[in-house]
Amino acid sequence: MASPSESDSLINATGNPSSLLLLGGTSDIALAIARRYARRGGLRVVLAARPGERRTAAAAELAGLGCQVSEVDLDARDHASHAATVEAAFADGDIDVAVVAFGLLGDSEQAWQDPEQALELAEVNYAAPVHLGVLLANRLKDQAHGVIVALSSVAGERVRRSNFVYGSTKAGFDGFYLGLGEALRGTGVHVLVVRP
Repeated sequence: MASPSESDSLINATGNPSSLLLLGGTSDIALAIARRYARRGGLRVVLAARPGERRTAAAAELAGLGCQVSEVDLDARDHASHAATVEAAFADGDIDVAVVAFGLLGDSEQAWQDPEQALELAEVNYAAPVHLGVLLANRLKDQAHGVIVALSSVAGERVRRSNFVYGSTKAGFDGFYLGLGEALRGTGVHVLVVRP
């Protein structure tokens, strides 16, 4: 485990991370975050997403911006694979910032009438982020530094009839990550919930 003085050096003097994990590495917002930090040079990025053309294209774009990029498989609904995903993400060293950026909107009317779609939304938008959040928190606590950025939605602040299945998953997501931030107080790990 790194000492606080060693771990502080991983965020440079201007507050920029040297390593970034994107869970949901093909998310537009996650990639925008990576592009912004890439401008400062020397960034190591781990793209955790389903394998495919979108992930390959995202990796190529970030490599073209000068990032050192690795790709890791992430299947939100395959809970048994989450621990291996997190282990692979940390294989090349500490992670300074981890962005939880995956989720599904679904069809708002179908979601409350179709049990399979409701289950998928609950698993992808709530159960998987909770499971991965606990795994991430444990790894970040071990290294004694880091930030989890949890990308949520305004739909979770006040659940409305128009999309209440989705909204309820985001309300749970918010509650978990806000509580996780409190639980991690004093460990050197911080949580930021963002509702774009």
